[in-house]
Amino acid sequence: MIPHLRAIRSTRIGLCTFLLFCVTSLQTLAKSETNTAKVRISGYGVLGDLQLKKTLKMLEQAGKKPEFISANYIEDAALILLSRINHDGFLKGSVSVEINLNTGSRQRAEWTGVIRDPLPRTWQATNVHFTIHKGPLFYYEKVSFSGLTNLTEKEARHFFVETDALIPLRKTRIYTPQQLRRAADNLEETLQRRGFEHATVTATNIVRDDVTGAVSADIIVTEGKKAYVRTIENEVFYPDSKDASEVATIKTNAVYTRLWIQDYVQQLKKRFYTQGYADTKVQIIEKGRDNEGATEGLHFIAKVTTGKPIYIGNILFEGQKDTKLSMMQRRVRLTEGDPLDPVAVEQGRYRLARLGIFDSVELDYKAIDEETRDILYRVKEGKHIDFSLLFGYGSYDQVRGGFDLDQYNVFGRGHQSHLRAVQSLKSSS
Repeated sequence: MIPHLRAIRSTRIGLCTFLLFCVTSLQTLAKSETNTAKVRISGYGVLGDLQLKKTLKMLEQAGKKPEFISANYIEDAALILLSRINHDGFLKGSVSVEINLNTGSRQRAEWTGVIRDPLPRTWQATNVHFTIHKGPLFYYEKVSFSGLTNLTEKEARHFFVETDALIPLRKTRIYTPQQLRRAADNLEETLQRRGFEHATVTATNIVRDDVTGAVSADIIVTEGKKAYVRTIENEVFYPDSKDASEVATIKTNAVYTRLWIQDYVQQLKKRFYTQGYADTKVQIIEKGRDNEGATEGLHFIAKVTTGKPIYIGNILFEGQKDTKLSMMQRRVRLTEGDPLDPVAVEQGRYRLARLGIFDSVELDYKAIDEETRDILYRVKEGKHIDFSLLFGYGSYDQVRGGFDLDQYNVFGRGHQSHLRAVQSLKSSS
């Protein structure tokens, strides 16, 4: 029983010491807070007020609370708050502010949009209270579509409102002019990715009720003809060659989109990258179009200019302090004197980043001559040790405490170790 009583006594002493430390810290914090200006926000709900106050922290200097609040801060904060509530659908919202100045006087201002009457620059406030007046929430009451053939109306409506919600609340149908333009642009891009190269989406007949917030809009969709890539002719020009050294025509029925063209260009580049032509350029030229009724057939020329072959010079590393150079060299899997393949070099950067010991890994090239380039990996090492305390209470263990210790880049070889120690009144681990 005596060891058990000693354990309970030591635990109580530890808890008392911990509580005393907390009380002392709170008293010190309270004294420091008395000399700093205070900002309050109300009117947007408990969680909304906290989120808005957190947003305003970006106006403060890191790690420093101001003694006074300037007029510039108040105006910037009001604009941020107005922008946020407008983004959330309260287009008629306003922000009022009560300002307690260091002279003892109290001032008041209110804004609904652009601040036209700036506050006196000499104002220095000790207490500022922002009040949000939301007004009506603007929402889509009706959205109608015309001209849709490739998408269903439900699929198109999903760009403007949440169609998957079980209960069609107004918060799932928020309307703002920016949201309307973004939804129309996204719908237009989706149609273009499906091959409708000249698809357009236009919003018309927008009716807003400023009292209830209800909005109706007509969405006019013009899809145009669907485009297919019928042929693409590859012409390869090697260094010191005026005429194409290789000519090949590929027949295909792929749906034409900008993404398809980008993917095809990357495939061509990768083919020549592996041979050391790191400066390969590809130009896509439209050769002609065939009118096929409801569709169009496109013909392209892919002009490939390889440039001179490039070889790897020195493989350099910069920024490492504790990391073994030999480990980094093995990780990139490159050899000096080999043909320079930009894809393989980028994969080496990716493998270094995956080690989890660097905060950043950057890649750079240094030209030595026309045929040789050094490769430079510039790294920034992260922290080596992460220590955190553990504390809790359970019905069996009762009071328990301990620590977690994570060690990164052990011995400079990219390894990791983890140590956890936990002590309770019942057990140790």
